[in-house]
Amino acid sequence: MERRLAFGLVLTAIILAAACGTETASTPKAVPLPEATPAATVPVPPTSTPAVTATPLPTQISAPGPTPALVAAQVTTTRLPDLGTVLADAGGRTLYLLNLDERNVSTCASGCALTWPPLLAVGDTFAGEGVAADRLRTITRDDGLSQVTFNGRPLYRYSQDEKPGDAKGQTQGGVWFVVSTYGGPVQSNAAVSSASIPVLGAMLVDASGRTLYGFANDGENASRCTGGCALTSPPLLTLGDPSGGASIAPGQLGTVSREDGSTQVAYNGRPLYYYSQDDKPGDAKGHNRDGVWSVVSSEAPLAVSLTLAPSKDATLYEDPVGAFANGAGEYLFTGKINRGSSRRALIAFNLAGSIPPGATIKSVSLTLNMSRTVAGEGLVELRRVLADWGEGASDASANEGGGTFAESGDATWIHRNSDTARWQSPGGDFSPEASASATVAGVGTYTWGPTPQLVADVQAWLDDPSANFGWLLLGTESGKQTTKRFDSRENLGDQNRPKLTIEFTSGTGEGPEPGIPSPAEEKGAY
Repeated sequence: MERRLAFGLVLTAIILAAACGTETASTPKAVPLPEATPAATVPVPPTSTPAVTATPLPTQISAPGPTPALVAAQVTTTRLPDLGTVLADAGGRTLYLLNLDERNVSTCASGCALTWPPLLAVGDTFAGEGVAADRLRTITRDDGLSQVTFNGRPLYRYSQDEKPGDAKGQTQGGVWFVVSTYGGPVQSNAAVSSASIPVLGAMLVDASGRTLYGFANDGENASRCTGGCALTSPPLLTLGDPSGGASIAPGQLGTVSREDGSTQVAYNGRPLYYYSQDDKPGDAKGHNRDGVWSVVSSEAPLAVSLTLAPSKDATLYEDPVGAFANGAGEYLFTGKINRGSSRRALIAFNLAGSIPPGATIKSVSLTLNMSRTVAGEGLVELRRVLADWGEGASDASANEGGGTFAESGDATWIHRNSDTARWQSPGGDFSPEASASATVAGVGTYTWGPTPQLVADVQAWLDDPSANFGWLLLGTESGKQTTKRFDSRENLGDQNRPKLTIEFTSGTGEGPEPGIPSPAEEKGAY
């Protein structure tokens, strides 16, 4: 009976292998299986790019060898003649990723795992030369075994690779690829197409439906994301010319050479990237990250929203000699006090360090929290300041309405800077026209804008940072007791501090060097 059962199993494997083989010249021969090993069931492989929910299974099945030894795995790098520097195991055998896997989840099991054995380990994993150790992790598979991941991508070997240096699994099914040192796939002819992403619209994706991103600080046809930045946002790499889907016009796709010699896909001169925290195809968690990362529209540039805190703020207290200031206080004041002297506030934001040169400003609004008032409703205008001014260390006590004696560098009613320069007109030099206005009444949060003039102000300051002196807040100065108190950038309540919200589309000029990824990204479970 056992011999008949074994013969039936072998016959089943031969029939399945003949039905699912991908060779056109000849039918691959089935490999006899041991008596105790059941045959694997193999579905027909896809004939076109598979849907993002599909789990690709092998087209040929090798006889399973002995259960792999579970050891402390090492991931290192190897240099392959046609593929460049890619990840390998301790024995130099090429490692692969499945581009349909979700982040930290393997979808390759049963027969798939026979052709693509997962890289298994017990205990810690070790990084070889050229591998970022903090991106190595393990996940628990459905069978209870621990599989090694790099940057959230489960790692596999290919059963048809016969020796170290082989990479026969590259591009199998259009979803299996060798792994770059950034943790992304190295594709032979990377495909870029368009897909609809909820809320965001038609955006660029790779052949597996994974969202692609642009970096506002990149130059035209030049990537400026390296090191830790490239681990958080792996570049879309290709070995040959990229291919575009139906929505990609001829000439829109190109390539750029990276510092390490690899080739990255670019769209209209803009290098393309993945985001390592996206869990699955269709995710777009990297959009609007740090104000410089965004999905890439296949239709028109998509606006990025950025919120900035002030770089400086102060209050001007009316007096004939300019003796009073409040550069480091918690509050800003506008309007007139009961004794009849006026208060005006100054506020400025550093744009050049936050928005890339060449960007187009689309929308601007300023939000302030009013924490005290002694009058009814009143109009407060934003006026563009025409000369530079200082913020010193003066810090008034109590409610701060009377200010305190000015210190070095303070702006006062008379001085732009108490040490060096005066205003042309007491009370500040500012535009005669308001950039925005808001009617304020009771305690609460108020927003100025968006208005075309605020957009024009910020665009002008971005194009010429030397002219960026911020705005003056001008309250109602007719009558008495019209004072309004707003929270400053030094306010103890972070949620109450001023906020400038800017929407812009990126240009192609070079921006500042990208910073290291945020602590939340670095500490994520890769």
